[in-house]
Amino acid sequence: MTAASLNKGIDADPFFDGFIPLKAGANYLDVGGWSHPDMVDWDGDNIMDIICGESNGTVVYFHALGPLSLSGNRIHEGS
Repeated sequence: MTAASLNKGIDADPFFDGFIPLKAGANYLDVGGWSHPDMVDWDGDNIMDIICGESNGTVVYFHALGPLSLSGNRIHEGS
């Protein structure tokens, strides 16, 4: 399961309190082991999306629909 920790402080004095499990629709995000998720505003809507490479070569794009609301699409299947 993939989780996020939100900064409840400010940039100059961050404070992180626990983790929030991330979901795509009704399902928890699971990008497998040895994955590398990155947050980027992929579509220019000023909301951070997630793009993630999995250990098998698959690339998954999670489009942010709003705060902590994602849809998931595999954009390259690994072998």
